[in-house]
Amino acid sequence: MATRFIHSFVDVPDGLGNAAGFAVDTDGALKINRGEDAKGSLSADPGKEAVPVNRVVAIAASATTHTATPADSGALFAFSSSTSQTLVLPLAATAGKGYEVTAVVGVLTSSGGHTVRPNASDTILFTSAAASSAMQCSAASDVLGDSLTVRSNGSTTWYIAGKVGTWAAIA
Repeated sequence: MATRFIHSFVDVPDGLGNAAGFAVDTDGALKINRGEDAKGSLSADPGKEAVPVNRVVAIAASATTHTATPADSGALFAFSSSTSQTLVLPLAATAGKGYEVTAVVGVLTSSGGHTVRPNASDTILFTSAAASSAMQCSAASDVLGDSLTVRSNGSTTWYIAGKVGTWAAIA
């Protein structure tokens, strides 16, 4: 299993086949190279997809849980371990209306899956959500570059603002 690292101020290499290479350009945009097979399906430069972010945080490979803070609005969190990792969101009311973060699969899990979990009194709004239900990109279906973007309503709810890949509700 190959690990992809996020590097600052480098260009995304071409010719990676189906591997998703990550880099952050000098404008602070995350670049994802989904390979030649994706050409014609993503953007103006179809082999590369730009994701604007305020900052990129690689969750430490040794960490099973990382808690976002209200100061992290606009950040992209990269899951960086083959062991399941969880990004815990701050209270939606504390984070404030419009607070937004993105979690991206940077390393595939060997079992379980990477998870985005709200605070116990908050809800991520999807089909039939119970308070504190989380969204998980499971090891059975995860792909490098899968991502979930959530946005706070400033009260008790997180809305899914963007999703790539298969994410499912878990308790």
